[in-house]
Amino acid sequence: MSQIKAGVVFCTKFVTSSEKAYSGYVRYIDREEATRNEAFQKYSAFQFSGYNDYMGNPEKTTALFTSNQDSLSDMGKKELKDSFTTAQKNGSPMWQHIISFDNRWLEENGLYDSSTHTLNEIKMKEVVRASMNSLLKKERMEGTAIWSGSIHYNTDNIHVHIAMVEPFPTRKTKINEQGKPEVRGKMKQSSIESAKSSIVNHILGQQPEIQMIHQLRDSILKKRKDIHLMDDKKLADKIQQLYQALPENKQFWNYNSNSIHDLKPLIDSITSDYLETYQKEDFEAYKKLLQTQEKKYKTAYGNPKDGNHYAENKIQDLYTRLGNSILRELKEFDKQQKQEFYRHAKAKQNYPRRPNTGNAKNPHGSSSSNSRPTASNQSQYRQNPAYHPPEPKTQLSFVPTQLYPSKFDRKHTVCHQQFLQDLKKALKSDLENARNQAIYQQMEKEKEQKANEPANGDDFNF
Repeated sequence: MSQIKAGVVFCTKFVTSSEKAYSGYVRYIDREEATRNEAFQKYSAFQFSGYNDYMGNPEKTTALFTSNQDSLSDMGKKELKDSFTTAQKNGSPMWQHIISFDNRWLEENGLYDSSTHTLNEIKMKEVVRASMNSLLKKERMEGTAIWSGSIHYNTDNIHVHIAMVEPFPTRKTKINEQGKPEVRGKMKQSSIESAKSSIVNHILGQQPEIQMIHQLRDSILKKRKDIHLMDDKKLADKIQQLYQALPENKQFWNYNSNSIHDLKPLIDSITSDYLETYQKEDFEAYKKLLQTQEKKYKTAYGNPKDGNHYAENKIQDLYTRLGNSILRELKEFDKQQKQEFYRHAKAKQNYPRRPNTGNAKNPHGSSSSNSRPTASNQSQYRQNPAYHPPEPKTQLSFVPTQLYPSKFDRKHTVCHQQFLQDLKKALKSDLENARNQAIYQQMEKEKEQKANEPANGDDFNF
């Protein structure tokens, strides 16, 4: 038995309102299943050699079903036919979709029993509805398009035939070759791929492997939040290198930003080192699950031209998420660095200074040139060591090896936790010195006020 080339194939084609296939389908909507089965080739839009041979004439055709009905009654068929007739009069294209399955793939996934030739039609209709919902959403035709489908049986490939129209067209128009306006019928390839993916995911998506993949990925991301990479000495050099290379504008600190495209290899290297150091077992389990699921998708989709990169894409998605978490940690570190710098700069500006009495007016209002104390009043300015302790020094207890620039430059700050600790100690010491200076000045001020007060009222004259 040959290998399964593709578990599911999704094809779409449209015909204009003037083509025979359109009228043919409308004509046979309300016929019995056997009659529609015999006339299938008359209303099929897929009139080309090769595909008809592949699809063949169906051995059996089920009753029509729609987005909300499993089987149409006679009244339901009449209403459907009226809607298609209205769509044809209003110039809507008719889209015909064929979803073809390899029966062996359906059997592997529990939808078909080859021994009894039995298909799980209820499940199949759910799959088709999910696919059509995805297609209509992508094409912005939700609520405006109607469709009907029927399941066709043949020997090797069970397929579902779907016809779709818009009774009142909403799509853009174009001028056709005859110079007349015509509603656009071509659909985006991405919409068709989305519809096909919906089929595959609806059939495979309930398997435990998918849930385990999501759980493992979320677990890796959650553990990452609890680990501070800047405390890791092995990663310190790479973290420092990345931090200094990042642009000043933090809006560009995003893994997929074009502004840091050249830094992606460095970010990925940090991510790889992190996974190897902290979550090696979880990451290995994650990769094995991805490889298992990739094989299943390869069977379902076949071998597309651009290859099957499910595992690679999922790993890249994880690296993107972890890369952004690293950049967020650096953003927070950068914020703390700036806060410490501006706090230190503000503290330096607020250091109190002793007044220069040689250039300022003395307390009695005389000019600075006459403010020199005489022999008679020198005692009131002379400090008594017993009552006036010496002025505390305001010299910094911590002096960084490199002076702070006049303007904050993130790339020249020291990317090390020890620097922050030493800076905090220095700031605490400097603030204590500032408090002592303020106390000393207050004592000097009180002393001058007492010296100028009259003694016991003796200087008052009545």
